[in-house]
Amino acid sequence: MKADSSDSSFREEMRLDSLRIKRFKSLYNVHLEFSNFRVLTGPNGSGKSNLVDAIGFLGEAYRFGIDYAVGRSGGIDSIAWRAQRRTTIGVQFVVKASLNLSELPLYSGRARRNKVPDLACSIEHEFTIKPASGHSASDYAVRHEAFNVHIEDSDGWLQILSLSGDAEGDLKVDMIPSGGLTEELSEACRLALGYLWREREMAAQEELFSFPGTQEGSGLDALATPIPIFREFRRRMSFIQAYRLNPSACRKPGALTPNAALDSDGGNLPAVVARMTLRQNAVWQRVMSGMQHIMSGLENISTEPSPDSGGLVLKFHEQGGGRPWFAREVSDGTIQALALLIALHDKRRPIVLVEEPENAIHPWVLRRFLDDCREVGDRQVVLTTHSPILLKLLRPEEVVLLWRTEGKSNIKPLMKTSPEVRGLYYEKGFDVFDIYDSGLIPQSLPGNDAEG
Repeated sequence: MKADSSDSSFREEMRLDSLRIKRFKSLYNVHLEFSNFRVLTGPNGSGKSNLVDAIGFLGEAYRFGIDYAVGRSGGIDSIAWRAQRRTTIGVQFVVKASLNLSELPLYSGRARRNKVPDLACSIEHEFTIKPASGHSASDYAVRHEAFNVHIEDSDGWLQILSLSGDAEGDLKVDMIPSGGLTEELSEACRLALGYLWREREMAAQEELFSFPGTQEGSGLDALATPIPIFREFRRRMSFIQAYRLNPSACRKPGALTPNAALDSDGGNLPAVVARMTLRQNAVWQRVMSGMQHIMSGLENISTEPSPDSGGLVLKFHEQGGGRPWFAREVSDGTIQALALLIALHDKRRPIVLVEEPENAIHPWVLRRFLDDCREVGDRQVVLTTHSPILLKLLRPEEVVLLWRTEGKSNIKPLMKTSPEVRGLYYEKGFDVFDIYDSGLIPQSLPGNDAEG
C-alpha cells in the first residue's frame, strides 16, 4: 500500500490559486485550481497546448501589455473561440492569487514604524477582450475589467477594494469604509492600496468615487502605478513563462546581459548559466547537483565567448581533465536536462510551465526532475504530458485530465473523475498510467467525446 500525500508545504511567495478561462481557442469555459505541482494530461487535441498558450498569454499581458500579447498571438481572431468565421464574443480571464503584505516592497520600513501586521491578501483580476468593430479583424478592446482585494484578519476575509470599468467609462472604485477599522487594519489598507486610500482620506469620502480613466485598450498600466498591491501582483505575474524546449535552441550561443533569461524554446541558455553562476551560486549548485547525477563524471559547466559568433557558448568539463565537451557535442537529453533544471530553479519565475518535458529525456533523469519539481517549494510548477513513462511516476492528486466535447475543452482533477481512482492507487498498487489506460475513465480515451 502506498502512503497518501498532501500538498500542504508552506510558501512565502505569491501563489496563483486558480484561473478561469473563457473562450480562448478550445478553452470555452475551464477552471484550473493550482497547487505547488500539477501535471496536465489528456488525448491529443484535448487542449493541453491551448492551456499552456493561455497561461503564456497571461504572462505576456502582464509583462508587456495586452496589446503586445494579442499581437504576438496573431490577433483577436487567432485566440478567440470561433463557432463562426468571425468571432464576436469576448475572451475572458479570471485570475486569483494570494500574497502577504510582507511581500510588498514598502512593508519592512512601514511595518517597523507603524507595527503593520503581516496579513494575508487575496487578489482577483478579471478582464474581457473582444472585437471592437466589424471593420478590421485586428481591432479589439478591453470590454470589462475588475480588480478585487480581500484581507484576512481575526474576523475573516474583508473586501477592502472593488474596482471595475469598461472601455466606455471611467473605472469605479469601492473601498471598505475607514470608520470602525482598527488602527492596524487601517494601516494595512493604506499600505496595500496606496494612492487610492490616501486620496479617499483627503477627500473625506467613504464609499464610491471616480478614478482617472485608463489609456485606450487596457487598465493594466493605469492600475499598476497607484496601487502597490496590484503593482506587486502584476510584477510577479509578468514572470510567468511557458517552455517548449528545443535542444537545437538550447545549443545556440547566448548574449550575457544583467537580466539574461531563458527563452521559451530554451534559447539563451549559455547566458542564463553565466548569470546564475555569478549571481545565484546556491541555486547553481543545485542545478549542478542534478546534472552530475545525469552526466557521469561531470565536474563543471562553464561558459566562454564563441570565436565564431561572439556570443557565449557552453562547455562541459569531465573529471580527470581532458578536452571539455561543447554543447554541440553532448546529447539532446543532456542539453535539455540542463535547460529543464535552469527553468525550474530560476528564482525569478514564481510559476513555471513546461510542455512535454519527457522529450529526449531518459526515464531515470525524468524521475529526478519530478522529485525536484515536488521539492522546489518556492515556485509553482505545471507540466503537460502524454508520456506513459512520466504518468507512471506521478501521484493521482498531481494529475489533471483534459478532454474535448463538441470542440470544447474540459478539465478535471484525476481524483475527481472516478471514485475508484484513490483505492486503485493507494490500496491496490495501480500506477497512474495503469488507471489512465484501463478504460475506467472514458474522458482519457482518444476519440471519445465524453461528457464531464
